[in-house]
Amino acid sequence: MDLGCGTARFPCLLDKKMPDRIHVHADLLDISEYCLDSAVAQYHALRHFSPAVTYLSAIEYLPQTIARDRSFDVIWAIHSLCTVNRDKLADICRSCLRLLRPNGKFFIYQLARNSSYYRLYDYYLVHHSAPNNAARILASEDHQQVLMSLAIDYEIHKIKFTHTIDVEQRHLLAVYLKKCIMDNDPDVLEFFQPVLNEHLDSPRAQYRFDQEVDLLIIDKGRNIGAPVA
Repeated sequence: MDLGCGTARFPCLLDKKMPDRIHVHADLLDISEYCLDSAVAQYHALRHFSPAVTYLSAIEYLPQTIARDRSFDVIWAIHSLCTVNRDKLADICRSCLRLLRPNGKFFIYQLARNSSYYRLYDYYLVHHSAPNNAARILASEDHQQVLMSLAIDYEIHKIKFTHTIDVEQRHLLAVYLKKCIMDNDPDVLEFFQPVLNEHLDSPRAQYRFDQEVDLLIIDKGRNIGAPVA
């Protein structure tokens, strides 16, 4: 299951790396009808993926949306759990664990608080007069707290990388910042000017945004007896 599938960018990238013997039939869930339609079209165009069942739903309603007799070898959530209701996160995790087959795995790819993603969004919430969403995004640390509270065992793989944007690419910089804060309204270049110099590498004439993302892996086989919804 592709949880919060968006426009299926992740399967598009993964498709190029997969061996011929593997084919994935995936259920798709997203709150946006546009994203679901785009994802289905993308899946049909890929060599190693095809869409199965689609669900037009917020992730918070996962326990009520997916039939209890449905099961999956793999569930992945690529940055899609950043904006879910914090109070619903435990129910989501329990539901995903229940939906996994005995040897199934749940992959959560989630930004860490030390990432530029998180720090830029936090700056936006603190300094913008009217943010389009007053809720803080969830980080990997929030998910780990919930998993530990549920006694769900997991592995963690830390991934660090840097996004670079040349100084003269002002339009690209603006698009990037808007994506980071999920808001197209503000004049982001002016709004973020006080902190952009922190990311400026003058000798290279680049803005550099250091990212830290965690891949959390939940193995159903290692969680026999863990609570499920």
